[in-house]
Amino acid sequence: MRRSRIPRTASYVVLIGMALCLAGCPPLPTREVTLHTDVHGVPHIYAETEEELMYGLAYAMARDHLETIVTLYRTANGTRAAMEGPGNGYANVVSDYLSHLFRVPESAQAAYATMSEQERSWFRGFADGLNAYIKEHNQNHTPKVETFVPEDVLAWGLYGQFSRQLTHARKDLEKDFGTQYMASLLPESDAKASNQWVVAPSKTGGPAMLLADPHLPWWGGTQWYEAHLKKTGGGLNVTGAAVIGTPMIAMGRNEHVAWSMTSNGMLDFADCYKEKLATPWDLTEYVYELHPSGRKPIEQDTITLQVKGSLPVVVPAYYTHHGPVVPLDIQGEQPVFTLDGEHVYSLALSIIDGTEEDYPGDLVAWMFLAIYRFNTAKTVRDVKLALGLQDGAGSHPPEEALQLVKWNIVVGDTTGDIFYIYNGRIPRRMEPHPEDVNYWDRPRVGWTGEDEWERDLQGRAVHWAISELPQAGNPESGILVNCNVSPWHVAPDSGINPEDYPPYVAIEGDTDRNVRARGLLEQDDQITAADMREYSRDTYMLRADKLERLFFDFYDIGLYPDLDTVHNLLRTEPNEANRDNTSVALIHLWVSLIGSEYGGLPDEPALLTPEQKDMLIATLREARDELEACPLGLAPRWGEVHQIHHGEIFEVGGGTQTVPTLFMVGGPADGCGPMVGDSGSSYMQVSVLEPGAVTSRSVRPIGSSGDPESPHYNDETARYVQDEPELSYKANPFTDREVTEEYLESTETLAW
Repeated sequence: MRRSRIPRTASYVVLIGMALCLAGCPPLPTREVTLHTDVHGVPHIYAETEEELMYGLAYAMARDHLETIVTLYRTANGTRAAMEGPGNGYANVVSDYLSHLFRVPESAQAAYATMSEQERSWFRGFADGLNAYIKEHNQNHTPKVETFVPEDVLAWGLYGQFSRQLTHARKDLEKDFGTQYMASLLPESDAKASNQWVVAPSKTGGPAMLLADPHLPWWGGTQWYEAHLKKTGGGLNVTGAAVIGTPMIAMGRNEHVAWSMTSNGMLDFADCYKEKLATPWDLTEYVYELHPSGRKPIEQDTITLQVKGSLPVVVPAYYTHHGPVVPLDIQGEQPVFTLDGEHVYSLALSIIDGTEEDYPGDLVAWMFLAIYRFNTAKTVRDVKLALGLQDGAGSHPPEEALQLVKWNIVVGDTTGDIFYIYNGRIPRRMEPHPEDVNYWDRPRVGWTGEDEWERDLQGRAVHWAISELPQAGNPESGILVNCNVSPWHVAPDSGINPEDYPPYVAIEGDTDRNVRARGLLEQDDQITAADMREYSRDTYMLRADKLERLFFDFYDIGLYPDLDTVHNLLRTEPNEANRDNTSVALIHLWVSLIGSEYGGLPDEPALLTPEQKDMLIATLREARDELEACPLGLAPRWGEVHQIHHGEIFEVGGGTQTVPTLFMVGGPADGCGPMVGDSGSSYMQVSVLEPGAVTSRSVRPIGSSGDPESPHYNDETARYVQDEPELSYKANPFTDREVTEEYLESTETLAW
């Protein structure tokens, strides 16, 4: 081995320096992160800098969920096939192809290069924390886990936002194709439902209070990780839930402010365009009538995918001015872009901040800056400024508006200020279609140019300004509640006018959950923290209430003697989906069998038609017969049917997508077997915004650790399934005394 030669004089200097250091030189500087873990397994990370905080957060996440993070990073970076092989039906190849088709890893690299040093430090610290854990604890594992760079962290954040837009585009495509071609190619929606509300001091007689209750799948890319971050020199002290694999607290509270988000899935931030090929089966040009020649070239690229145990796969990629051309099917390793030889489909996503000729896909890097500003906010106004609302001194320039891609947001602070915004990055469409209000939820005709997005002089898409979006602050009613509904339903006095917005921004829609929450909050003029927790766990079934009101009105034992047992069961049991109720299984199956016809049923019995009465009787009989054929019979306890299987079997109450309640636990049903929960209320936190003494309590469906041998694998599950809220919610240690003494389980110092 060739060695570099040190000059003799230099060697003397080195030796003298070493001798002096033996006599008492200070040690080389190191950075330290203190990782306190509380009795619930939740990490509390203390450090001097934000970079060190992100290091500790990543280290703790890797300790508890390394395998999940690695899978998500590989998905975002398009390396699953390289690390894991092609997958069943080439699923990993398809996944990697989509990641590169939408230029997620490439965009992450470009975005990281243009970030400020402060922002880069977050991702650098997070990657270093992951790698430190991998180096210390995972070297002997098989398969061996790769190490990561900051761009990998950012890529996963970008991918999470891209995938949400792709689920909307998939819905458009399914209008033309159903699900037969798209099932394995574009992601399905993971949005289930969510609850959030904030109440003003006028409703509590004290501080403002806020509930966060996102309803999402409990595992994978939508998994929450609970943590507390404290910068010891001040400026950042926040507790709540981070999206697994990402820095910052996405939903939670600090010493001054609490915030939450729900999906506003009715807004349209992505479009699918049906393009006409200029020549059949030739993917080089497509028809575009507004172009002088009547056609435009299809940009072509190639994507080379590495595949473990196989030769690389080279796949074509195509782009129109609307966006990437999506595959409609896959044959072997190769995607199929046209089924009839005449048309292809391209996707336009508002997450892209490019021109018609440029597809960078890097806008969402700003998302993390917005979340950081939430984490460090001191007032509701700070949160508004974080999003880009202009409010005088301290406002960020309009071009720095950090609109999140979607999400309803509610926020409250210790001054009693409360605020709601229907946030989203919504492109302006050139032409409305008053004769067809649903024009926006199916593939558009791409070749006429009639359904384009508005563009500025540089050719970039124009979006609805943050100031133009539906929003409300400090209503006289003192409540702001959004459970996936139209913005004008957030309060009885929201002041939001539905006529001010086209249907692609918001359409009419209310939910049972929102009706129930609004009713509970409106009627209570002395809301306590215990009330907030109780309401969040409410299991009243409004759909059961409606069906029984209609059925009881015309039921006559003389006309329907075979339904007397069913009638008595429905009459006897309350319409609450608790674990011991023996009517919930019947109600759930009844509503399932009614299906889409439920929406046409009137609220008043007098308006029920003979045909609707016959339908209610027929479906109720069918539900009875199906249950009686099952081992548990007609009237099982809901807990015997509705369960969580996580290390052991836990019975749980709550509603489902079919029969929703405020507290939700959804999952697949298997004939007469149990309905095993895998989604629903995924992180519940109630914050009390008392000036100088903000507190919160929370609960999740799964424990902090993903290790089945850990005491924190399902300890949280045991709390989560309790019907009594005060047995369910746990305290969130926040003060130094609480963290280091009252709730402390262990402390670890991470030297970096």
